[in-house]
Amino acid sequence: MFEGFARVWTPLVPLLSLAKGPVGVQLAGERLAVFLGAGDAPGVLVDRCPHRGVRLSLGRVTPEGCLECPFHGWSFGTDGTNRRVPLNPKARLDTLGATSLPAR
Repeated sequence: MFEGFARVWTPLVPLLSLAKGPVGVQLAGERLAVFLGAGDAPGVLVDRCPHRGVRLSLGRVTPEGCLECPFHGWSFGTDGTNRRVPLNPKARLDTLGATSLPAR
């Protein structure tokens, strides 16, 4: 993924446009979800929930700064780690993360 973009920063969206919530963008044929996480840190995740493939950009940012999937409510940090699976609190979160990309 993104072989032509190795070691190159690519502008995606102005940070001000993220104040209202996540934004879906496409780069090199890949859909990405861009959002502001905890402390207004930018996060970029592949726009596909690992659970059912729903677009994460259609979700919302939680008060904790996680991107929440609109389908089953799985929550992901800016680094892609799964922070919450509402219907299965005993889920092994370390195995259920989303794919993240570096952002600044």
